[in-house]
Amino acid sequence: MLRSITLILYLIFCGSVVSAQSNENDLLALREKFNAIKSRSFEHEQKVAELLNRPKIQQVRIELPQLPKRPNIPEIEIPLNSTPIPPVPDYSEIPKSSSDEKGPSIESEKPFIDDLVSDPGSPSFKPLDLNNSASKDPDLVDAYGDLYGVEIPEKHLGYYAGSFFGFVFPDDGSVNAGSTNLDFESDEGIALGFQYGRDFGGVCAEAEYSYFNFDGSDGFEISAHDFIARLLFEFEIGERAEVRSGLGMGVGFVNIDQIADYSGVGFCYDLNLGVGYRLNSDWSLNLDYRYFLTAAGDDYDRIKSHMLILCANYDL
Repeated sequence: MLRSITLILYLIFCGSVVSAQSNENDLLALREKFNAIKSRSFEHEQKVAELLNRPKIQQVRIELPQLPKRPNIPEIEIPLNSTPIPPVPDYSEIPKSSSDEKGPSIESEKPFIDDLVSDPGSPSFKPLDLNNSASKDPDLVDAYGDLYGVEIPEKHLGYYAGSFFGFVFPDDGSVNAGSTNLDFESDEGIALGFQYGRDFGGVCAEAEYSYFNFDGSDGFEISAHDFIARLLFEFEIGERAEVRSGLGMGVGFVNIDQIADYSGVGFCYDLNLGVGYRLNSDWSLNLDYRYFLTAAGDDYDRIKSHMLILCANYDL
């Protein structure tokens, strides 16, 4: 028991000693801060005293030069309306005079004042309507159309004639050489001819002569003279253009040459599809696609070909 009391007293004593040392350290730190603040305050007082002891700044007076006096300019009086007003003639109505033996009565005459400018504010003022005046004059409308209008060629109904040129793209063919058939490959060729027909207005009937020629493999040369009658239907798609289609049938004279001669006569047919364009009132151009074929002969097979034809027609 005695030992425990002694231990407690010893701990209390040690704690008091430590707290006393810590308090002394705090007092020393506080004293150092106070001395620093005091020294700074002293330095500040010295600087203020130095500024107050400086001499005063002397005032400088600056005088500005006087502005020159403005000269007196006399005022000019301008009248409110300096435009001269033209004199207006007095309007006086001439009274009617009764008829006598010398002649009929003379009606009152009004002065001619049409050359004066009309007052837009008056009730009798009527602005000039250019549209109505132009539309009421048919000669003026026709003259304007002839001067600025675009001339559209008219299509003539009646007879026409023309010539054409084109390219031939034939299919491969064959000939009968006795007991065997000789096949050949076809190259491109040309076609040309002329035609004569009549336009009934939407329907055309024409007769045509054409000649085409192309070469084949193994020395084959193929040509034909065709006489065809054709019926065409035309559909307008504009003021100058039209679409046309039709069928043709006729007689073809076919000639196929190699070592031997394989020739014959037979029917021929074509299917036509194209467009037309009118250049002027007399000339027109047609670009047509045709599928052409002939009947088979004793010595040769059918001749089939695709054609692209450009034709120029003249209205008679």
